[in-house]
Amino acid sequence: MAEAVYFAIEYVATAIGTEMTFTAAELYFASEVIVAAAALGAAKQQQVAAERKARQAWARSQSDRYLMSRGTLEPRRLVLGQRRVSGPMAYVGSYGTDREHLVFVVAIAAHEVAEIGAVYFDDEEVVLDGSGNVIGINRLETFSISSASDTFTLQGPPKSGTVEAIARYGTTTMTLGTSVAGNDVTVTGAHATDVGRCEIRYQPDPCPYKPTGVFAAQQSTVATGSSQVVALSHTPVSGSVKIVEDLGDSGQNEITPTSVVGVNVTFTGTAGATVYISYQWTTGTSLARVRKYLGRMDDAADSAMVAALGGQWTTDHRGAGVAKLVVELDYDREAFSGGIPNVSAAVKGLRCYDHRINDVPNALCSGAVLGTPGTLPTGWSRNVSNGLSSEVVGYGTDELTGLPYLSLRIFGTTTAAGTVYITPTPDAVAPAAAPGDTWSCRAQVRRVSGSAWSVWSFPRLQVLRYDSGGTATAESSTTLTAAMVDGKQDWVEVTDAALAAGAVKAGMRLALQYPDATVIDQTVMLLLPQLWEGDVGDATDPGAWSENPALLVDSFATHPLGGRLPWSQIDTDWNGAQATICDTITTYTVGGVDYVRPLYTAGYVAATDQRPVDVLTDLCAAMGGEWVYQDGKLRTKAGAWRAPVLTLDESWLLGDAPVQSQMDLARDDKVNCIRGGFYDASQNWQSVPFQPIEPAAYIALDKGKLPTDVDYGAITFEGQAGYVSACRLRADRQGEVLQVKCNYRAWEAEPFDVINVTLARFGLVSKAYEVRQDGWTLDGGILLTLRETDSSVFDMDAEFTTADPAPNTRLPDPWSVAPITGLAAASGTTHLLKQQDGTIVTRVSVTWDAVVDPRVIEPTGHIEIEWLPTGGSVWQTIRVPGDRAQVYLIGPKDQTYILLRARAVGAVGKSVDCAQVLHLVLGKSAAPADVTGLTDETIYGAIELEWDESTEADYAETELRRDGTDWASAVPLTGTTPTVVRGAKYLWAWPTQGTYTVRARHRDTSGNISTTSATTTVIVDDRIKLGSSGIDVDLAGINLVPNSSYERDSDLNGLADNFSAYSNGTVGTITNSQVTGRVSGYAQRREATSLGATSNDATGYYTDVDIGPGAIQNMIASAWMKTSANVTYRLRINYYIAGVLQGSRIVDASSNGTDWQRVSLPFTSVPSTVDKIRIYQWMHTRTSGTTVWMELDDLQLEEATIPSAWHPYPGDYEVKVWVQSADPGAAAKENDEWVNTSDNRIYVRKSGAWVRKETVGDGDIDTPKLDDNAATDMVTTFDASDVYNFTMPASPPLYRNLCTTSYTNATAAAVELEISAFAVRELTVTSGATPVSVLSLLPYQINGGGYVGGPGTWESHETVSGTDVRWVESITDTYTLGAGDTIDVTLTMQISSVTTGQTGTLTTNGAMVRITAVKR
Repeated sequence: MAEAVYFAIEYVATAIGTEMTFTAAELYFASEVIVAAAALGAAKQQQVAAERKARQAWARSQSDRYLMSRGTLEPRRLVLGQRRVSGPMAYVGSYGTDREHLVFVVAIAAHEVAEIGAVYFDDEEVVLDGSGNVIGINRLETFSISSASDTFTLQGPPKSGTVEAIARYGTTTMTLGTSVAGNDVTVTGAHATDVGRCEIRYQPDPCPYKPTGVFAAQQSTVATGSSQVVALSHTPVSGSVKIVEDLGDSGQNEITPTSVVGVNVTFTGTAGATVYISYQWTTGTSLARVRKYLGRMDDAADSAMVAALGGQWTTDHRGAGVAKLVVELDYDREAFSGGIPNVSAAVKGLRCYDHRINDVPNALCSGAVLGTPGTLPTGWSRNVSNGLSSEVVGYGTDELTGLPYLSLRIFGTTTAAGTVYITPTPDAVAPAAAPGDTWSCRAQVRRVSGSAWSVWSFPRLQVLRYDSGGTATAESSTTLTAAMVDGKQDWVEVTDAALAAGAVKAGMRLALQYPDATVIDQTVMLLLPQLWEGDVGDATDPGAWSENPALLVDSFATHPLGGRLPWSQIDTDWNGAQATICDTITTYTVGGVDYVRPLYTAGYVAATDQRPVDVLTDLCAAMGGEWVYQDGKLRTKAGAWRAPVLTLDESWLLGDAPVQSQMDLARDDKVNCIRGGFYDASQNWQSVPFQPIEPAAYIALDKGKLPTDVDYGAITFEGQAGYVSACRLRADRQGEVLQVKCNYRAWEAEPFDVINVTLARFGLVSKAYEVRQDGWTLDGGILLTLRETDSSVFDMDAEFTTADPAPNTRLPDPWSVAPITGLAAASGTTHLLKQQDGTIVTRVSVTWDAVVDPRVIEPTGHIEIEWLPTGGSVWQTIRVPGDRAQVYLIGPKDQTYILLRARAVGAVGKSVDCAQVLHLVLGKSAAPADVTGLTDETIYGAIELEWDESTEADYAETELRRDGTDWASAVPLTGTTPTVVRGAKYLWAWPTQGTYTVRARHRDTSGNISTTSATTTVIVDDRIKLGSSGIDVDLAGINLVPNSSYERDSDLNGLADNFSAYSNGTVGTITNSQVTGRVSGYAQRREATSLGATSNDATGYYTDVDIGPGAIQNMIASAWMKTSANVTYRLRINYYIAGVLQGSRIVDASSNGTDWQRVSLPFTSVPSTVDKIRIYQWMHTRTSGTTVWMELDDLQLEEATIPSAWHPYPGDYEVKVWVQSADPGAAAKENDEWVNTSDNRIYVRKSGAWVRKETVGDGDIDTPKLDDNAATDMVTTFDASDVYNFTMPASPPLYRNLCTTSYTNATAAAVELEISAFAVRELTVTSGATPVSVLSLLPYQINGGGYVGGPGTWESHETVSGTDVRWVESITDTYTLGAGDTIDVTLTMQISSVTTGQTGTLTTNGAMVRITAVKR
């Protein structure tokens, strides 16, 4: 019997009968609530208004959740989903000589959170470096954009290099190009016609929290007499570089630098003269620091506070279980003119238990019975032997955590060493698995009482594999320690365990091993065991963070700071179905823009001073739903149509009891307009209004507006707020309420059930109603309160109409069924079906006007569609449910005619056949739709062609042609083979100047092509050499060579696109191929079997670059190459005017056959009329052997006098992301990403193979590295992934020098230096003692002699103990360096506490040393 008290959200709180309310305390502790009531009634108007006003006032208080507070008593907070949040200042202190450093702790959640993201000072996001220093403000400004490019004015000037712009068109995001002039930012690359939102992020300059200081510096060198480059120690302020040469008796002379690029200064001085270079440079020191703590139980006290606060803050001040921010501010009157900023953060809050995906069938520990030995939860097993016994001493819900648990006492004296197993997934209930699958498990384990944890010799949580015989083997284990489980509430996890051969099932268990002859009496608690296929944090993880409202309701209702209900009082099966509804991927349309996202999400901050009923109501409102506590279970409902599960007919009625009906809501209770606010995640979770829902049809019907204001405290997306409001308005129009006295056949009806009502005497035939309440009547019957409902309530973007989609009671003629109207058929491309294997199936869509006759719509009614092929004699019949208005026919053949007819069939009558329809089946023979939206845009080096993407199922490709009078006479866009592309964009590289007519047509998988060409007139002129803006641009640093890294080879002939083969003289047999690149990707290889021995015998490649007359004055070509040692490499530049060769430049080089080297060829004073450059690379003059080869990579031609680091040509291939289960294979290009939907992992294409993408990369370090124990043995580059296999010597410790740098004080005064270092390292030993790793700085002052502080002194260090772990550390020291002195600093790893002869591996994934001049 579903006896219930029903707690509805506000707008359905007015039904019929007596109103019932329950206190929060009753909700906390009630095991079953029994309500005996005739009905629920409408509240008085004044009471409804008062409640609404109170609810809105509370909802507005949600905006205070991201404000800091100071008070002696503050409520604790739970963060549900993702929200921006602050909290009470749990501690405020200061330190320093003048107490100039302020430090405070902001408690943001009373629990562990999944992630602390962006941090805000007041309402602006601050930028943190890796140490938590505030180094900038990340300001976001938004603008409307409706063209391909536009210019916007920012609030202030941005810091150089920080401007990023994107355009959002719903869930489609485009990265835009930017150029900055003062406060103005010009963006390019947006959609030419669509209206979207342009978001510009930048860091204002200057940043108030990192003021900048200006310093002077001077360096000296000796002039060579020709152009030379000197690298400065710092990047100079623009225009500050001054150069003076000392000519001795001849005096001094000022030199104007040729160029200043970065730290490199180019000039020409008098040979032998001493040259002094003076300049200014800037640096800044952060005035604020923020450190984040997720609130884990093992969080350590903040070490900086412990060190600075002199005993006020100790190592015991850990704040375990509290997520928090530690904030330090240095006094600065300008930076903090408004006082202490309000500090908040974007937080992903509580981890939710998702019972839908836990492979432990009985994780809630139901079915346990106390006793010795007692009964374990249903499906569990245990193995207790060797003199030990066990007793079930507890089960239920843990008061500390709110988690379900089992407590087992283990006692006795061991007769032999052995292991006790507690297995939630024995073979009988274990999930199926296969070899190679990866599984993970999680649980909380706690020693409750008895023998100390140390009595265990090897406690473990294990992932198991079962073979076909049911034998369990531990696949992977996590060893438990006392620090993990004694009085703790932390999760223990075994992650990503791959199952070995023979696995047919997977499982988990707790293994407790005891020594022989030991008295044991110990009680152990196992809480909420979880098992899943995948890794921690995967979509399959049942304990991951979630913003699903239904899961958040369950988590809050059971949390000790929330509803405190035991899990046994959660209707997990029903609520799990609601969670699945919330996860449904849905297309929302807001302002004409589509957003593809889950149907319902929620973000909320709950406080302990709130009533739990209010929190549950707000969370349910976010999913357009409600909640009820009935039969001792909490049940939620998500706003979605649910098919009827029961049919109420005459046999349910209690005797002759009447059916009472209310046809509609009273006017005082009606609403036809909804306005209000929500907490917009796209605007930093600020409370903003949503677009009011004001349907004109309802307003006209009600003869005026009946508005209400609603604040959605848990909704963070505008489309969702609008949809929930629209569903509410449509639901209110379904106002008919029935009260039916029933016999015991109504026993199984429960609140939220949708049932069909068929009562012929009342004219009701299969009409859908929702059960609002059930209860006992005085004469022993069951009283059901029902409210009409309809699937149209939940239609996305459904129109508001005055027609009732579920008309109220009318008594029609049972024998008269109206005929079908509006029968129509359609076929062709838009109706084709693409199956999973890629085949295309012809279908005919048959539609008709929807039937509203309830006798046809009910289960006993239906609609019959019949069709007959031309020449056939047997009509084919298809029956569909009566509420359908469309069906597809599969079977008719292409290019044949069929006849169609239809009729409606009711329970006792049927309609006549409608008029026949004759239809020609088009199928795959139909031509695809024409190309639309064809546009062109001139960019640097190419014409960018774009068109609307085809959405047809059998779309294959788009072909592009040019010129001609029509499609037949047009020619391929490039070359002689057809120009085809799959997609909606094509870059036409370097077409010859002129006017072209470009034509485009789609082609389908059957070879059919569009009927009419889309055309656009393309004008190619000098703009292609400058970009679409048509103004001169600075080409410095732009690589002018397309496909310069040889990645593309479209015809797979071994020769990269954009390059042509060249040979002269005797060359023999030539082979072209793509091989592994210098760093990644591909390189171009050419091999010749019998190259001649003279310089005229040559073979290689060339490529042409159009540069535009007068565009460039100084150029340099550079290329990475290596060749066989028996041949000479040549790099040559030919330059042309109007196709006529004017001259050339040449440089030769040789190679050792192993190492890559870069060859440069400058071309200065380019004649202003030069319009084309041809770059040759070839081999010549074989000196020995018969076969020669060369490999080429990263060719570059740029405007410069010295080469810059290689970068790709701007129009080269963009990275593509493949989201699919199948390997894209050769279709993928270098650096493409593949989201493998079969294993939910991301891979990156490197050198033709897929490499799993890690969250921490190797970094990009460019610092010299030292070899083992060698202070002077330097190599030229630092390998960012350094693997060192070692054997511990007889006299430890062992040293590993990582990297070094130096600094010279060229001034006449002492300088104070800040020396800092950083390393990411991993230390593994095979066995033996736990190693100790010391990260050390060794400063050595050359002029002063010896190590600073005495020989062998470790000036600064960090010590970490452990094995098989990765450490990320940074260390800092200061030192005063005298005038003219030089200091060298080496970053060194010391390894100790390892047994002599012990082997191990030290891996360094990144290291750096930096010396900064702080003060003179």
